[in-house]
Amino acid sequence: MTGTRLALWVTAAVVAQVLDVGVLDRQPVAGPAVDLLLLVVVAAALAGGSVAGATAGLLAGLLADLTPPAAGLLGVGALAYGLAGALAGRWHRPGQAGDQPVLLALAAAAVAAVAVRAVHLLFGLGEQRLSQAGFTVLAAAGAAVVVGAVVLPALAALDRRVIEDVA
Repeated sequence: MTGTRLALWVTAAVVAQVLDVGVLDRQPVAGPAVDLLLLVVVAAALAGGSVAGATAGLLAGLLADLTPPAAGLLGVGALAYGLAGALAGRWHRPGQAGDQPVLLALAAAAVAAVAVRAVHLLFGLGEQRLSQAGFTVLAAAGAAVVVGAVVLPALAALDRRVIEDVA
């Protein structure tokens, strides 16, 4: 991975986390808020594969764990995002970096959202009771698909542009 490409993903992760904490978490929405940081991890995983996705997920999860108002155990976010990145990276197709079909990317985003919510529920993070776990997981997957339809192609286009500029 080139330095320019790394800078793109780090910048995207920081901007996504700032938007998540500063804007999206403050909006009264039914169900879980949209997780832009997770979508950045999914996009990085689709561009680089399982190892890149797991690495991006671990680092993004640590960023999420350390960003105020951080709540819960340190490292749970890193575990959740790392698992989500590794799962989403399974959909990586070598030679097609940034050119993933949109439906494939949305499926990866949904699976990653389910993984993150499942790990958070497993560790008892969040206000949801166990009886609402199914709704929480489905709502997170739905939100990832709806917002991912816009965010994932935009991140793929940025990645493609960085690859073309470097080459």
